[in-house]
Amino acid sequence: MRKYAFTRPSPSHVVPKVMIYETQSNGVYVFLYKSKDDIPSHNDFWFDELIDAENFCKQYFDINNNDWIQIEDPQEGFQHDLIKPI
Repeated sequence: MRKYAFTRPSPSHVVPKVMIYETQSNGVYVFLYKSKDDIPSHNDFWFDELIDAENFCKQYFDINNNDWIQIEDPQEGFQHDLIKPI
């Protein structure tokens, strides 16, 4: 499962977009971006559980459940942090 959201402007961060990627067997990644464009992330965090990743995004970026946009999982061999496969 993958989903992304745009953050609300804040003086506490300069991250305009985040993505959550829940893998089949390796936990959950939260990718942070320097742009709203579909470019590689500049940082990431790893969590054991989806709820922990979602709570992190809520706490630090004020992202609510209805802010998320669901997207397809990455195709095998493609980057996980990009929406369109390259």
